Amino acid sequence: MLDPQALVPCRMNAVRFALVLLLLVQVRNAQAVVVQSLPTRAVFQRNDVNQAAVPIEGTFTELNVTSIEARAVPRPGFSGAATSWQQIDGAPLGGIFNGSLNTSAGWYDVQVRSMNGATAIQTQTVERIGVGEVFITAGQSNSANHGAPTQQPSDDRVLALIVAGGNWQVANDPQPVATGTGGSPWPAMGDQLAERHDVPVGFYSVGWGGTRVDQWLPGGSLYPRLKSAVEHFGPNGVRAILWHQGESDTLAGTSAAVYQQRLESVISQSRTDAGFDVPWGIALVSYISGNFDQDIINGQLATIDDDPLAFQGPNTDLLLGSTWRIGVHFNAAGLTEHGQQWDDAIHGAGVISVVPEPSSFLLAVLGLLSLLGLRRRRVG
Repeated sequence: MLDPQALVPCRMNAVRFALVLLLLVQVRNAQAVVVQSLPTRAVFQRNDVNQAAVPIEGTFTELNVTSIEARAVPRPGFSGAATSWQQIDGAPLGGIFNGSLNTSAGWYDVQVRSMNGATAIQTQTVERIGVGEVFITAGQSNSANHGAPTQQPSDDRVLALIVAGGNWQVANDPQPVATGTGGSPWPAMGDQLAERHDVPVGFYSVGWGGTRVDQWLPGGSLYPRLKSAVEHFGPNGVRAILWHQGESDTLAGTSAAVYQQRLESVISQSRTDAGFDVPWGIALVSYISGNFDQDIINGQLATIDDDPLAFQGPNTDLLLGSTWRIGVHFNAAGLTEHGQQWDDAIHGAGVISVVPEPSSFLLAVLGLLSLLGLRRRRVG
């Protein structure tokens, strides 16, 4: 007769083996589908029909994957239109997949799954992905984090890119990358835009305190910051670049013509590097330490007048005194007003022009009319 005590080691070994096997299966499953191009809280610029192709790249460990699918699910209580499962890569090879998910503007959780034929294998969910409006902000201290106190958006959909190619965060001050440790106007602007358009809003702030426009020229010390930003987002990847700078050129005595020529050089190179004619919002600003310079304002106005894709931003030379400032920089009321004026400027200039998404029927009709028109031209 077997001694029950002799079976204990066998049972212990069997339990240990089962636990190890379960752990290995869990680890393998946890790493089965890894989305690498889609950090949580990322925002993608929508196009003029309210859509974006959200890039999705990553890896998988299963050996029997025949395709990769994805879908977008609106977060409860927020805008967005749920998508069906879309095939984003029909022939993934070497454990790598890439593609894009066509999505309407909104605030989503994105699900990505590996498939074996019609059978789902593994699914990964990336939470809080936005399709909406994206802005690059540049200039000197009042475009950066030199106000007081620090500001925070009230809307969870107002976000900031931490570093080009990296992660995103809620757009709490200080804004990543920009200099300074204080407050900026961008949380207030983001809240206004998110409320007005009911979409996520993303910022990438590259401003540097105390700088002249010539330091932002191509080949200058600061232009690489702007170049990195536009190259990160790529063609049509941002709605506009917002420029607030001029105080240091007042101190330098820069003439209107020279200021215009320099700023136009920055704008031109930024469009070359962005791969599209990115619009620019240009604030009117010259005030510093009790001094104004109409030449700087004239240079900014001339740049706007000569560029059909430039629009006038806030005139912050009008925000003076202790109501709005602590010295040169804005206080809490000034930061809020500055941000709200950017929202007003963008709205007033019609920078965000989005039409309702066309239905499949309308697209078919437009396509047919286009073909008929083409045929008539050929016949004629």
